[in-house]
Parts: sequence; structure tokens; C-alpha cells
Amino acid sequence: MLPVILLRFQFSAPNGFRRPAFPEAAWRGAFGYALKRALCLTRMKACAGCPYEFSCGYPFIFETRQRPTGSAARGGDRAPHPFILRVPILEKPCGVGHVEVEMVLVGAAARHLPSVIHALGEAGRRGIGKERQSLALESVKDSHGFEVWRPGSNLAPVEPLATEPRALGPGPTSVTLVSPLRLVCNGDPIAPEALDGPTLAFAAVRRVGLLADNFSGGSQLDFKALKAEARTVAIVDRRLAWSDRRRFSTRQERLITYGGVTGRLTLDLSEAPGVAACLDICQTVHLGKGATFGYGQISLAAD
Repeated sequence: MLPVILLRFQFSAPNGFRRPAFPEAAWRGAFGYALKRALCLTRMKACAGCPYEFSCGYPFIFETRQRPTGSAARGGDRAPHPFILRVPILEKPCGVGHVEVEMVLVGAAARHLPSVIHALGEAGRRGIGKERQSLALESVKDSHGFEVWRPGSNLAPVEPLATEPRALGPGPTSVTLVSPLRLVCNGDPIAPEALDGPTLAFAAVRRVGLLADNFSGGSQLDFKALKAEARTVAIVDRRLAWSDRRRFSTRQERLITYGGVTGRLTLDLSEAPGVAACLDICQTVHLGKGATFGYGQISLAAD
């Protein structure tokens, strides 16, 4: 349903590397800066009003605007970004070693793959976090472990993966929140005790629909039917908590708290096969706000 590319970037840390408190935010900021530096022709501070706004790779990836048409479009002109950053806990806290970063590119974002690789490599070279810890990009591998690029080599072709949903079984479905899930209602984040099945269900439908509408030629989802399905979804067990993380926003020029729901819950999806399919796809493309920070990573299993 949604073509995606999953890449693993491996960096060497010859001078050691101390993991930042919010590494995904540090990487996202460094990546955005490097991407704009590499692609921006006019050096305008804002992309809005730039004559190249709708042809440049930087706003397409990092300051994404929603298409004016599309079955999933709802309110505002912003679209979800077509990339997701993940920072596995693999690197040693200090000393010589390696640092790994994962990135998911959705749909049409794949055409900017050379720019993405260059920008993330430059982000590492220029330094990550407040301490500007410099890293050297050694290789880029796809989801199968095949090397697609290393310094001095040509970029190998990368075939997108089709995120076709798999069968989850007739019984209850366990959802593990691998990273904090941030959903909002009327501008406010939804607390663990206020989260309900229909809200979670339609968030998954909307996420998949918006990504498909903006980056994959249209979602082909029946939103009326899926909204009816979403109303039937129930949380039959929950073990949830709230987790706050803090990051510095360059745009807002201040330290902000960015929290989300963590833990595990069990859903009854027996009357909602379409919703189950969207949740399954969200295992790859994440769910809710802050996906570019690695938020909203979920894992499903038959309970």
C-alpha cells in the first residue's frame, strides 16, 4: 500500500560519542540544517515565497506542505514529513566505536535519496548535539543488510518495500509502544487514561491516508467505512504511563517538553479489519506526532 525505503547509516566515532539526552531530536536538527545547506539555492530564511519552493527537495522533505486535494486532507496546509528517524541504543556511551541511525523514506521521498545520504553524512561530520561530536559516515545499508553506499562508491539501486498489511489473527491484538506515542485533541496531548480505542484507530487510518495521499499517488482508503470501523475498536487492557522528554527547538528558540504515552495495551479489532491493516502499516511509518523524532513506533502481536 505504501512504498518505503528503510536505511541503516553506520558512523564511526573515532573520538568517542556520548549519546545526547534526546538523540533523535539532535539528529533531526542536524539533518535538517545540512539538507537545507546542501539544496537551498536562494538562501532565503523561509521556504514560503521562494520561487523553488515546490521543486526543491528541502521543503518537500523537511517543511512539507499538504497537497490541496486528497481524501485524507483535513485542516491546515501542513502534511506529515515523508521520513522517520530512529536511533537504536547500540553505541557505547564513550570511547571509540560506532553509531547507527535508521531512516525510513516514504513514497516519493525516495527520489531524494542521494541528497538524504549526503545530508545525514554531513550532519555527522559537522557534529551532533550540543557538544558537536563529529562522526564519519562509513556505510549505508538497506533493510536486507545489503550495502547501498559507502564513501568513494556509487549509490546502488534501492528497491522500495511495499508495506502490505499482514493478517493479525482473529483474537485480541497486543500493541507495544516502542517509543512514546503522542496524540492530540484540540491541541492538547492525550493522557494515558484518556486514550480510547476509536481515537487510536482513526489516528492510524489518518496517518496512512495522509502519507499515501501526499507521497504515493492517493490512499484508495474508504474513510467513511474506516471511520465506522474505528468506532468499534475497544481497549480491553492497558498498562500505560506518560513519559516526558526535553529538546531545544531552534525554530522556537527555547527548550520545550515533548511527552507521549508509553507502555502496552490490548485492542479488540474483531470488527475492524481495515483499521488493523492501517495499524500494521504504522509499525513501519509510526503513529501520531513526532515521527521524525522516532516517536510513535509500535509493535503488534496476537495476544
